[in-house]
Amino acid sequence: MPSRSLPHTADSAGKPEVPPREARESTAQYIAQMAAELSGMAETAQLGLLTYFLKMAQMEAEAYLRDGE
Repeated sequence: MPSRSLPHTADSAGKPEVPPREARESTAQYIAQMAAELSGMAETAQLGLLTYFLKMAQMEAEAYLRDGE
């Protein structure tokens, strides 16, 4: 599977640069989709706490997409 991570870049002072909004949105969308699939798998396997955390990750990613932060 290809990597979906954003490149780590820094400015001349060494501070991390914020990726463009479209890159953050694309990453959030991917995380929401993958977390949904994984939470379904965890639920099928009756892995309660893991299901909970994956659903929370999905909800956080969807909230970012909805609210922008």
